[in-house]
Order: sequence, then C-alpha cells, then structure tokens
Amino acid sequence: MARISTLTLPTPYLVGDVNIYLVEDKKLTLIDTGAPTEESLAALEAGLKKYGYEIRDVSEIIVTHFHPDHFGLAQYLAHKANIPIRIHPLELYSLNEEQENVMSIVSKWGLPKELFDAVVKHNYTIAKKFSKQEVRFIPLHTKEIIKTGDFEFKVIHTPGHSLGHVALYELKNKYFISGDFILKNIFPNPLIAQVEGQRIPTLPLFLKSLNNVFELAVEMVFPAHQDKFSELSEVIISIKNHYFQKTLEVYEAVKKLKKANLYEISQNIYPEEIKEQTFLVLSKVLGCLDLLQSVELVRENHGLYEIAAKDLSGGKKLLNERYFHLYKPGEEI
Repeated sequence: MARISTLTLPTPYLVGDVNIYLVEDKKLTLIDTGAPTEESLAALEAGLKKYGYEIRDVSEIIVTHFHPDHFGLAQYLAHKANIPIRIHPLELYSLNEEQENVMSIVSKWGLPKELFDAVVKHNYTIAKKFSKQEVRFIPLHTKEIIKTGDFEFKVIHTPGHSLGHVALYELKNKYFISGDFILKNIFPNPLIAQVEGQRIPTLPLFLKSLNNVFELAVEMVFPAHQDKFSELSEVIISIKNHYFQKTLEVYEAVKKLKKANLYEISQNIYPEEIKEQTFLVLSKVLGCLDLLQSVELVRENHGLYEIAAKDLSGGKKLLNERYFHLYKPGEEI
C-alpha cells in the first residue's frame, strides 16, 4: 500500500529542522532533500534505512523550491542515484542569479556596508561536495500530474516565498505537500526576488497564491517545518491576518518617520532583528510597502517613502478587496 513517510532532518538555519517526504509507491520519490551538510545527509540515509531503502532506490526527486534546506542535497542524491531533479524553471534561474542584478536593487535601500554585503551575498552557497554534480533537471509545470503509482500529484505553482515555489496536491487522498508555502506556527516570508535586475513584488504574489488554494479540499497538509495539520483554511486566515496587521504597522512607521528609506523603516519596526536577520526583515517590510504603494497609502521617490494618504479607511478597504479577502462588503475593517 502506497504511503507518504516523513523524514525530519537537522539544518544549520534559524528555522530549525526540515521535513522531507518519502513517497513509498511504485516509484520511490523524494520530495525535498534537506540541507547541504554532513549531518543532514547522515539523517537522510538513516531515515531511508529505517524504511528499508538506500539512496540508489530513489527513482525521482521533486524540489518544492530552491532554498538550501530543500534543495541542498538534491544534486548529490541525484548524482548518486543517477536520477533527474524535478524543479520549477524559475527556481533554476534563482539558483544561478547574477550578483550584479541583486546589487542594482539593493543599492537603493540605504543599508550600512556590512548589511549591504550580507544581503547581496544572501544567495545560498552549497559546499562543493553537494553541488556542481552532473545531473539532469526536468522542469515542473503548473497543473502537471505526476504519477508515482497509486498516488497522483498535481503540481500547483505557489509563488511568493520564492518565485518558482510549488506545492503538490495528491488527488485521491487530498493530501497537500506545502513546502514553505503554508506553515501552521510560522508565518512564511515572501522573500525579495528579481528577474534580470527587475525586482518582483513577492508579497502580492504570495497572497494571491493563498487565495487560490483557500477553498481546496484538503484532508492533511504536509508542511516543510513542524507538524502536519488538517485545518488549511484556518491557517491561511491566520497568515493573512498577520500580514494585514503588519502592513498597517509599516504604514504607521512611515507616518512616524515622515520620509525614510527601507532600512530606516525596517530598523524602526525590528531594531534588533535587522542586525542578524537582515534579508528576512527587509523582505517582510518591503512586501508591506509594495501593498501600501499599490493602494496609494504610501509613495516612494528615489528610495524614500512617505505617506500619500492620511485617511486609512479607503486604503484598508482596497487592501482587503485586492489582496486579503478577510472582511465581507459592509463589514467594519
């Protein structure tokens, strides 16, 4: 009988352990691979052994997105097992992004040099042992059906946390493998992303992705971090509420500062976190600023933000209608 088994692997990152999923079916399939470390590899091999397998038994690797706790061991495992890696084309682009394109965006944010360097070099390095292997990549396509045997997984493109993030929906059992797209006790962060030097607003994309799956019939969510859960719509509402309130908080910070760059606004809201979690903090605040600009509550000129409307009521209504869908028409926001 086909089943999905959880392998929980250690990571060196702030988020903690990562869950990867072993699809035990006619085609033994691994969904995500863990961080590029010896500790993660050892835990993966032990997890496979627990269920009676070795790396060479894996038939296919599917990666939800390119971040190192998900993609980190993919090339090493694919080379060992002589199998392809399935990943969205935009994630392949992000893996190979040019540093100059990132610099052209970051230079406008007013960062101190040490933080500027940290953000520009945020692209995740993978140790030589686990990278640059001769492997095949096969693109994942939106609405593609991947058959592993008894299971049939529909690929759902869920951009936001990354541009090419995908989730997998098992059609028969209504299982939802969410990657970092939806987590129960962690608010996923739509990280700053660019294509050919053009920054892509990721928080609007993320909210659209949430709305697209809100009514999906799901029996169980298999997330990349922490425990499985069944209450998909409740968790989505919690995430949207968080970003709605955070967007209003960013508005108040801009109002208080009168005219400020991204770094100054971020530092005002996250005075301690900005030092150690620079990229994460900037991503969240910039996402909120994108929303505020889109409904003309805030405007930006040469990297400086200021209030464009002193009355919040109309802007809050537009934010709800365009992105959040938390309040029904006529309800007080």
